[in-house]
Amino acid sequence: MRNKQYLDVVIFAGGRGCRSIIQPFIKYSQINLTIIVNAYDDGLSTGLARRLMPGMLGPSDIRKNISNISEITNPNIVPILEYRLPKNFSFEQGNIFLKEMACNLNFPSLNDLNNYFLNISFGDAILIKKLLNSLNNFIEINKVEKINLSDFSFGNLLFCGAYALENFSFNLAIEKLSALTHSQHSIMNVTDGRNLVLNALKEDGTIFFNEAGIVATQNNSKVSDIYLFDNYLSDDVQSEMIYLPYEEKKKYLSNNSIFPNINPNIKDKVKNADLIIYGPGTQHSSLFPSYLTKGLGTLIESNISAEKIYISNICKDHEISSESLSSLIEKFHYYLNLKGTLSISKNSLVSKYFINSEKCFDINYLKNDLNKLIGEKNNFVVYDWESSSGSHYGNQVLAEIINIVNSKIQNKLKSFSSKVSIIVPVYNEESTIVKVIKNLRELDFYPEGLDKEIIIVDGMSDDSSYELISAESGIKSFRCFSKGKGECLKLGLANASGDIIVFFPSDGEYNENDIRILIRGMLDNETNIIFGSRNIKFSYDNLRSIYGKNYLYYLISKFGGFVITIVLLVLYNRFVGDPLTSIKIFKKDVLKNIRLTKKSFDLETEIIAKLSRSGEYFLELPVSYKARTKKQGKKMNLISGLFCLFCLIQLNFKI
Repeated sequence: MRNKQYLDVVIFAGGRGCRSIIQPFIKYSQINLTIIVNAYDDGLSTGLARRLMPGMLGPSDIRKNISNISEITNPNIVPILEYRLPKNFSFEQGNIFLKEMACNLNFPSLNDLNNYFLNISFGDAILIKKLLNSLNNFIEINKVEKINLSDFSFGNLLFCGAYALENFSFNLAIEKLSALTHSQHSIMNVTDGRNLVLNALKEDGTIFFNEAGIVATQNNSKVSDIYLFDNYLSDDVQSEMIYLPYEEKKKYLSNNSIFPNINPNIKDKVKNADLIIYGPGTQHSSLFPSYLTKGLGTLIESNISAEKIYISNICKDHEISSESLSSLIEKFHYYLNLKGTLSISKNSLVSKYFINSEKCFDINYLKNDLNKLIGEKNNFVVYDWESSSGSHYGNQVLAEIINIVNSKIQNKLKSFSSKVSIIVPVYNEESTIVKVIKNLRELDFYPEGLDKEIIIVDGMSDDSSYELISAESGIKSFRCFSKGKGECLKLGLANASGDIIVFFPSDGEYNENDIRILIRGMLDNETNIIFGSRNIKFSYDNLRSIYGKNYLYYLISKFGGFVITIVLLVLYNRFVGDPLTSIKIFKKDVLKNIRLTKKSFDLETEIIAKLSRSGEYFLELPVSYKARTKKQGKKMNLISGLFCLFCLIQLNFKI
């Protein structure tokens, strides 16, 4: 690994499959990213584009990655790139549309598209006009009369113009359209741009004569192999092949397929990369075909200093419904070795495998059969990488990669927080928990560049809390088979994958939106611990209306925390104005080295005591607070407060 202040990163990707991974890399200032794709797609809008421009590969994955980058660097261009023209757009409308758009970027019946153009830069508008004019010139010169633009992607239309403008060079057309990203990051085709067609053979003898068939809904028979052809097989050949025995089909496809030549412009990118990533996605259409490129495997092998990361799929899709983790990894090496014609060792191609932890309860998840890959087991990083619906926590992937890189170089890359784990302990909160979960689910940490997970831990509730929690989607839920807030928090910590830990109550007394404010304060102040203090904003006069003539509870609520504050100051030399607040946020690293033993409310004072002894400081920011009474469900009481106080005194003599 080269000792640098930034990383040159190459990622082999498809279209949308790597979006969640790519975007955090785009945001990270110390990375120069090259996205390498193949362009054998021929479905829907891409198929129309390839028929409009004979000899052209499919532009859709190129367009999708331009959008993936532009969402970060030039977001106003994305709605234009991803705009789909109306279905059943007539030939006449198509001709008129192209001329109108090339002239003034306006078409009378498409107000939504017209409005998108109002938000882009002058330079982008000039480039788009140039590309549309180029396409119009091609159509006129070649006397193309019937232009089927029904459901056509506008971004693909622009790519067709770029292809014509660059004298029908697919790879130069990528460079031209990529200017819309306003970014130093690049997108490159893996091959020299030769127009090829992807075919596949399944174990049951089914043949797919194009890429669209590979990604479509199909039976559970495995794809046995994929093949690249110079052109589509004729209808007559297809008809004959359908009835051939499996071995004859395989022989014909193998004998007539080719390995394409590598794009010479990616050679230096791969050779000089500090990090090579094999991304997840549709394997047999978006990824494996890239690895069939001549010279690619040996080029990767020759870069002995790079860290090489294989990121596994999390869920199954149509074309890997019968695959497992081990079978896909074996195919990955098979294709990079050009179907066994090379003998590149596995360790020369991959240094780490990022594998999602097994979720055997759900048949939609890729089977994690690590036992079949014992020889490579030391290279596995097994983790719950999933954010939602099979997508990866991209920030978490990047954070782990930075940790790996920093362990090998002297000039460390800047570390960063990637994911927030919100841990919510619950005991008999059936009246509030559903609303709390809803509000937490709506929290968006995208502006802070953070992913999120919600962990709800029920502590043996006697009411319907656990049943309500179990019915909620998009969260991690657990049941702690021993009562006590501390036990719930410890179980939540054991299952938290984030590097920022939030303790948040289930009682509705706190405002969920304050979590974002506190995390922003943590990031801005570069502190490891931040508490939401009620004392700064909360008026204790409100307690009189809550407790009425119950002066004992009023005094406990008002002064109980103050007593603990004084004890902390005297015994631990730390001032914490609201130690009993229920909203506390920690960097996970500060918690991992302390042993937690307490089981109830006193666990939080144990954390404060032990972190104080380790030299940590506590930043407090104001939060909103709406107190409730014991009758309304409040759990904290005099006994709990005394346990917290005793905990501090006891630990003073132990640590």
